[in-house]
Amino acid sequence: MYNTKINCTYHIIDCDNTYRSEFLEIFGLECLEEEKLTKEFTNLFNVVNGCTNEDAKKELTECMKKVASLFLVDDLFTGIMMLYSYDYFHLTHDCMCELIETGTVSLTKMTALKRRLDLA
Repeated sequence: MYNTKINCTYHIIDCDNTYRSEFLEIFGLECLEEEKLTKEFTNLFNVVNGCTNEDAKKELTECMKKVASLFLVDDLFTGIMMLYSYDYFHLTHDCMCELIETGTVSLTKMTALKRRLDLA
């Protein structure tokens, strides 16, 4: 289950171990378990696809497309997984927390993610 109460700090202290720890904690895992992680990403993917705020859905889909293209694929599911890589994780987490809790994503949070992806 996705934990929206975790605040990411790995990017502030630039620490790989903290990134791994926060990543696992957010997804409620003790270690990387591919099956459980795939299930969590599927749930997040469904949250984005089921978003009734068309602007937020469009913006997040654009981000998924962009990051997937960086890995030479056009699969949106791959895109959502790659948004959780080190460079984008904290920004993606902020957006997803807000989406899960409110059904939308603020312009400020979305712009920060899009800037990091060179979309804004």
